[in-house]
Amino acid sequence: MDRILVIEPDDRVAELIGTALIDRGYVVDRIDGGPRAADLAIAGDYALVLLELTLPTSSGRAVLEQVHRERPNRKVLVISARASATARVECFALGAVDFLQKPFDIHELLARIEVRVAEGRPRAVGQRLADHNLALDPTARQVRRGGRWIRLTEREYHLLSHLVDSGSRVCSREELLARVWGITDDDGTSTYVEMYIHKLRTKLGRDAIKTVRGAGYCVNGSPSTSLVPPLHPSR
Repeated sequence: MDRILVIEPDDRVAELIGTALIDRGYVVDRIDGGPRAADLAIAGDYALVLLELTLPTSSGRAVLEQVHRERPNRKVLVISARASATARVECFALGAVDFLQKPFDIHELLARIEVRVAEGRPRAVGQRLADHNLALDPTARQVRRGGRWIRLTEREYHLLSHLVDSGSRVCSREELLARVWGITDDDGTSTYVEMYIHKLRTKLGRDAIKTVRGAGYCVNGSPSTSLVPPLHPSR
């Protein structure tokens, strides 16, 4: 069963979340903050960490930053009443995979959790081919190109995975912001898409991702839904 850590100082909110998650079959650990919060989030075997930004004796942002620094693939979903566009962008920059404003609908929170946890589960069948030189390993968060394996960060993998899943369809900047960063009200000033496309091109080669001027991005080549047998990259 998937285990989730809830870092939430409010007993009422923590009980609401914990009860709903247990009903869905999750194992739930809860801590109200403090110096152990980051240590537990880093060391524990969690499919997801649910983090309130406002903690009694520590900074939620500091916890997020430490977790991302020491466990860059650890998924952290932030919940907070302080949900300005600036606050959300800062959290995404610190490594959060999602952000939900308080007060929230418990069903929406559960749906977001399900999506993020499912992203970390192994696919039923091996890797997906994007073209003859590009294959994704969803378990190890790696990509194979030109016969070599390349490690990606959580966000880089999520972005590339979305582009691959979209096949030959061009993904707009707005779509990528919404699907990869959860940003739906960008004012046009965010540079996350461009920055991470650049990071992927640096790792995979400039020809890996195509820019369609005025429209967006897609994986270069001839995308396919073909599946290949599991590969065994050296660790």
